[in-house]
Amino acid sequence: MSKNKATSEAAEKSIEVVEAQPEKSELEKVTEERDTYLNMLRRNQADFDNYQKRALREAETERKYGQRALALEILPTLDNFDRFLMNIKAEDDVSKGIVMMQKLLLEALARQGIKKMVCVDQPFDPNLHQAILEQPSDKTPGTILIEAEAGYLYHDRVLRPAKVIVAKA
Repeated sequence: MSKNKATSEAAEKSIEVVEAQPEKSELEKVTEERDTYLNMLRRNQADFDNYQKRALREAETERKYGQRALALEILPTLDNFDRFLMNIKAEDDVSKGIVMMQKLLLEALARQGIKKMVCVDQPFDPNLHQAILEQPSDKTPGTILIEAEAGYLYHDRVLRPAKVIVAKA
């Protein structure tokens, strides 16, 4: 009997506890639901704002670097101008015309953010240069001696690394 008495007392206490908690009024329920929806709306608005900002950044990046493929197609032509000018014996009207065309092309590319790197006598940087050979020299090891193929920057990014010959000890 003591077991039944203890069980019934526990049941009465649990009933009392349940009865002691007042039920939420209809107004409180609606207020909680409103707050839930309001928080969801605010999160969705913040997500949408972040999406718009990200889309604008991506569009700006695409606009800024969108001509990369065209620039890569033009670089071999500039390399050919350089090769021609290095191998001419005497300066004539044709070579002057080639120099003028090369200058105009480089200026047009510069207006689009594409610039030729200056490498000779600079320290070797693997982010900007591609070493094709190391050559003994009296210069500081790691200094660029010869630029075999010009490198180009497109705004702040490497369009094509310069192929260089580097001094070694």
